[in-house]
Amino acid sequence: MKFIAYLLLCSCCLNLRAQNNNCKASLMELYDQFALKNRLAKQQYMHLNYTLVQYVKDNSSNKTVTEKTDFYAGENISYIKSNSANIYQNSEVAVTIVPESKTIFIFKGKSKESLNKIENFMATQDSILNHCQVTNCKQVSIQGKSYQEIVLKPSAKLSQRSHVTKITYHINSAKQEFYEIILDYDTQSLLKQTIVRFNVVDYAYKGDIFKTPPLRMVFDANNRLLPAYKSYELTDYRK
Repeated sequence: MKFIAYLLLCSCCLNLRAQNNNCKASLMELYDQFALKNRLAKQQYMHLNYTLVQYVKDNSSNKTVTEKTDFYAGENISYIKSNSANIYQNSEVAVTIVPESKTIFIFKGKSKESLNKIENFMATQDSILNHCQVTNCKQVSIQGKSYQEIVLKPSAKLSQRSHVTKITYHINSAKQEFYEIILDYDTQSLLKQTIVRFNVVDYAYKGDIFKTPPLRMVFDANNRLLPAYKSYELTDYRK
């Protein structure tokens, strides 16, 4: 009887391990597809809208910082609009506007490779996944909708370096898209938790925002600051 129970236990462990391996393979495949979609062809544009929520340890209480971001990209151009800053850049020029400090910075443009930060980010994630172990993989319900939940535990070395103790993915299996990614931190980190939630993922964006070049976001036709930025301090690092 004990031998049968042992066999059943082994069978359950093997099935769980196989399921976790399949979940990790599915997650890596989803990252690969995401990276592939972000290798934009000429006249192809994308729009991502996501919400970043960070729970910051502030003495005895927790402070919540929320930032909504719109990321627009084409082959040689990317615009980022968020609560804290707006960044407009192509291969010739980069313009950064920081409303809180009322400052504008202008830099030389970046290469196509540098502009494609999403692809670089995905390559980093792929490397991170190789140093994590799947601890849970199941279907969950969030606000009445079904998502696949995959929970990863980083290796000791990775956790020590990043202070991340757990990574949770919620995936829309029907659309094969990320819904949200949750990072939990150890007690030494200033952060308690970070949530990245994807609200809009559009690879058929028409690119209307790019009709206004980066410099025209702050200057008029006579190269004078637009009325909205008259009180801003301008620093041009192209010289």
